[in-house]
Amino acid sequence: MKSDILKRLIQAHADGDEQAFHKAALQLASSESAAGHVRIADDLRQIIAKMGPPTPRSRPVVALRNRAGSSRTSLRAAIAMNGCATSSFPAPPGTRMVGSP
Repeated sequence: MKSDILKRLIQAHADGDEQAFHKAALQLASSESAAGHVRIADDLRQIIAKMGPPTPRSRPVVALRNRAGSSRTSLRAAIAMNGCATSSFPAPPGTRMVGSP
């Protein structure tokens, strides 16, 4: 059971998913506490507390300029598609990423 938690912890780190990492870390601390390893459980909880609350993941939005040179139409279309737009070709010059890094 603890091996499943460790796998989730490492996978969340690899994916850059702070919320899943935080959740798995708390599950590990809880598992240690239930096993009677109170000292390590407390140590883990203190480390987790220092990390602060996890930040929600946001999906990047790519706004491409339309033929008229405006990115507003493309951004509206991206938001309509669940807030995410992707492409398999390079963005034209003058475009930029919009959203959280």
